[in-house]
This record gives sequence, structure tokens and C-alpha cells, in this order.
Amino acid sequence: MKKITVITRTESELSSIMTKIKNVKIQTITPGEIVTYDFSDSEAICILGGTSSSPLVLPARARICIEKEIESGKRVFAEYLSSICDTYSDKSKVPSHTRMSYLGDDSGNLKKNDILDDQSNDTLNYHFKYDFSYPLLVYKHYIMAHSNAVLDEADKQNHTKWALWMLKDNVMLCSFRLCNFITARFTPVSKWQSLVEYIFRWLGGTEIVIPDFPTAYRLNDNAEPFDAKVKNSVSRAVSWYKNTGMLVNGGEDGILEGLSHIIDADGKQSVSEMLRADCCGEASLAFYTQYKLANDTTCLDTFHKLQRYIFEGMQINGTCFDGMIRWTETAWGVCYQDDVARAIIPTILYTLYEKDDRYLNNITRALDFLVKTTPKNGIRPARTDNLLIYGSDEVEKLGDLGNNVASAHYNAYYHAALLMAYKLSSNESYKEVAINGLETLMALYPDTVREQSETEELCRLILPLAWLFHTTGEDKHRSMLYRVTEDLQRLKKFDGAYLEWDTGYKAHCSKKENSESSLLADNGDPICDFLYSMNWLPLGFSQAYLITSDDMFYKLWFENAEFFASAQILSENQNLNGIWARGFDPEMREYYGMPHDVGWGPWAVETGWTVGEIASGLGLGLLYNELKPFYK
Repeated sequence: MKKITVITRTESELSSIMTKIKNVKIQTITPGEIVTYDFSDSEAICILGGTSSSPLVLPARARICIEKEIESGKRVFAEYLSSICDTYSDKSKVPSHTRMSYLGDDSGNLKKNDILDDQSNDTLNYHFKYDFSYPLLVYKHYIMAHSNAVLDEADKQNHTKWALWMLKDNVMLCSFRLCNFITARFTPVSKWQSLVEYIFRWLGGTEIVIPDFPTAYRLNDNAEPFDAKVKNSVSRAVSWYKNTGMLVNGGEDGILEGLSHIIDADGKQSVSEMLRADCCGEASLAFYTQYKLANDTTCLDTFHKLQRYIFEGMQINGTCFDGMIRWTETAWGVCYQDDVARAIIPTILYTLYEKDDRYLNNITRALDFLVKTTPKNGIRPARTDNLLIYGSDEVEKLGDLGNNVASAHYNAYYHAALLMAYKLSSNESYKEVAINGLETLMALYPDTVREQSETEELCRLILPLAWLFHTTGEDKHRSMLYRVTEDLQRLKKFDGAYLEWDTGYKAHCSKKENSESSLLADNGDPICDFLYSMNWLPLGFSQAYLITSDDMFYKLWFENAEFFASAQILSENQNLNGIWARGFDPEMREYYGMPHDVGWGPWAVETGWTVGEIASGLGLGLLYNELKPFYK
């Protein structure tokens, strides 16, 4: 039986897995024990320095001992070690948009030129290599590909970007913190597992038997009846809000934006602490939905707390801006109409379903401000900034600044909110602006202005067009809804899952670097976006079914709900349990995607846009029989 000596400051996932390898004896020692340790019967050495953000520095006498073993021909794997043999390093941080390409031979699930992501890791840049040194993994900024990319020769030869490499024939050097790769959510999981197996077999021989790897999370692939599975999914999502402290003062002071995409080498994911009105509204609908499903009055209480925060804290009273709902507590004078719409659509639905008018004045004042600042064609600029009319009371100028964007991303949910509010108020101006706006968009369709992708535009149009048909009953508006729904189906490559697509790559965020960026590298890539695209579908399809009673929409909602319920994250880590993140690969069945976005990468989790929208659409779809009378 082979013996491998593991040198580490503390236990890690890598060292723990090694102890479970069959037919290999593992002896673990600390760096302080090196000088007194007998290496004579050790056939290989594994040095793990990544248990701390500070790289391991071997004391002089210990260094001499290790290099003596190297000279004897023993294999040494050195992870996050500041200096070994004739090279040494400087520490740096891996930007979230930097990935690795694998240059070694195929091994298990790992193929040549596969892309691997180590999130926002700590890494070492080594100053020297030997002429015979060569790389196995190489870092590169902005690899514009989904899962496999061939690097050019200049990238391959830049040894300061080598992540895993052969310093000598018997010395494998890992420049980054690998030892807790599971908690740190390195992706794709199966490829990292194959890489770790490759390292183990290089150290211990090809005949060693590798144990099963634990994972940081699993998907909700439980064999439950559909209704129970969806109900439990909604409940789990609402519990996530409570268990993670996302609610500020129980919701009285709003809800945090969510989790950023930044995950460090210890698995800590940054929290985005911005307070946004739209996130508060969308999350409130999730709480209201859970109240309806489970008769949980504490959830209804949270709904009202979030509503009060929006209308008492974020809505302007008086002045020419009366009714305007601010974007965030920081962007105090900014108004995104689509965000406002998603903040108040939950309020409108509550008012409709509960016949409770307590917020009706707030709803109409918010929409009156938007209508007042909307041009005749119903298309607004991406946002309005109060500073632009500083010193003037002519608020109407905000809608006439010449940069209006004919995009569903910026306008369609605003139109939906107008149509929903028309149902409550019979205000003809709401109806007129919404009809003009949606007809303007559909006159350009499918060439509306895209923000993230063509898929996003299609997904964002389902709900507004359903409500347009519900309001007018006109055949032309019904045709618009069915045309967009049919066009969306060509992107359904898996049951209930719609891939990102962008004909001609015309989206503003297509293939961008150092900016907001689409997850899509190339049309046909297996990537779903739960932040900008698919997250709108559960509510959109369920409302379309309520409005049309067409079983086609129920089938689409059912497939979509089953997909989302099954893609929900289950984990012992409460920060993960019950969520959906932005990027999902339905082939890998894993949260993964091109991490180029400056703020919302594949692991970004929005309390509103993602968790709130998905959970609400799932739950309200289950309530069809109860809600149907409100659509007659």
C-alpha cells in the first residue's frame, strides 16, 4: 500500500477526501513537524497551503527537507506554496471574470480546453519557471465561451497566469487555493472532481480508488407529487428570506438586494446590501403567495411591512415629482419605470384579490407620475433622473429627453402595471398609454431593443400581452400574445427550460467585457438566465392561463414550474437553501455560466428579480381555481 504524506496547517476538504482514498495510506503532519518527520517510507508528498488566505511559507530547515525529497525523485504536489525549488511568488486576487482553460490530456469528465471557474479566488503569480516546465491550467480574462475554449500561444506561454503546472517532472504546482474547492463552489463540479482525481492519481498511482465527492448543494430532484413539490418550493424560498437576515427589521425597513456573485476561496458569498423598491415589492408577493397557500398570517404581515416601506419610505409626497417611487436609498432621485412596475404589481394583485383598497391611492399616484412623463407612443427612456429638470416644475420634460428605448426590458412591465391598475381604477389614460406602448413594441417585434438577449424580450412580453388581451379582448392583441409565446417555444430545448438566444447578437450586453454582460457566448449554448429571462415565466404563463383559460398556457406553466421546483437549491448552508441563482446549465444540471458581468454573475441571487418572481409565479399558479373569478 502506497503512503502519501500530507502537510497542512489545518484540515480541509482536499485532505479529508484523501484520507478516504482506498488502498493508499495517508499520514497528515503540520509544517512544524517536517524537520522531525521520517519521509523514508513516503512515496509522495502533498503540501496544502490553501487553508488560509496567507500562502504557506516553509521555514528554512523544513524547506531543505522537502527539497531533499524532491531531489530523490519523489512526487510532490504543492498547493498555494509561496516558494519551492527555484521559483517564488506574489499574491493576488482572481477577478470574477477570470477563468481557466485546461491544457492537459482528457481525464474522466475533463476534456482538453475545458473551462473551469474557481470563483473569486486567491492566487500566486510565480516569477520563474524552468525551460521544461509546462501548464495544465491557465488563467485568462474574459474567455468568450460557455464551456470550452482554445487559448492562443501567447496565453499558454505566460507562466504568471499558470494556475496548475508541472514545475518539474515530479513537482506539480497549484497556484491557487484548491483545498476547499467544494465549499467555494468551483464549477463545473464534475470537471473539478475529475481534476482532483487526476492529481490524486498522479500522486498515488492510477490504481487508487477515489471516494465519492461531497457537494456544496444538490438540486430539488425529489420524487414528490407536483402540487406538494411546488408548495414546498415556495415555502423553502420564503424561509430563505427569514433564515438569512435579508429582511431588514422584519421587512419594516425593506429587504436587501440579495447575494452578489462574488464567492471567495472559503466559500463566503458577499451580500448586496442595497435597498431597492423593486426587490421589496417582488419579495412581498412571495410572502403574500405563501400566505395564500398556507394561511400563514405572519407572511401577510411581512407583505404589509414591505408595502409600507415602499410607500412610506420610497414614494415622494408633494412637489412636481409627487407619486414617484425612488429606485434605491442611494439613487434617491432616480426612477426606473419597469422597476416601479414590479414594485407595485404585487400591490395591485393584492388589491384585486383581497378587495382591500388601502394602497390604491399609492398605486395611482405612482402611475400618474409615470404617465405624466411618458410620450404619446408609450415608450419611455430607460430611466428618469430628477436632476435633469433641476430648478423646473415641468416634470413632463423627463419623458421628452430624446433617449427613449423601445425595449420590453425597460417598458413592458410598466405597461402591464398600467393595465392591471386600469382594472382597479378605470382610468382611461392608463389603458391608452399601455396600448400605445405595447403596440409600439410589437410593431418593431422581433427587433425590439434588447438588453440581455432575445430570450429576455420574449419572456418579458408574456405577462404584459396577456393583460393587454384581458383588457381589450381584441383579436389582434390575442394574436400578439400567441405569436410571442410560439416564438419562445423554439428556445425550449428541455422541458420547461428556455435557453438564452440572441439573433445577430444585437443585445446591448451581448459579449461585453468590464460591463453588464449577458450569460450568452454563442447561440445554442446550454445556458438559462434566471435573473433576466426565465424568471418572468412562472407568473407570465400562470396569468396568461387565468386570462385565456387555454390549456396550452397551463401546460407551459406546469412544465416551467416543475423545472424551477427541480432546479431549486437544497443545502445545509442556509445562505443557499431554497434559492435560485442567475446562471443555470440544464445539461450539467448545475449553476454555472460565463461570469463576465460586473455585478450580476452566474451566482448572483436577487431577493426580488429571481427568488421573489419565481416563487410567486409558482405559488399563484397553484391557486388557479381560487383566483379565476377575478379574471371574468
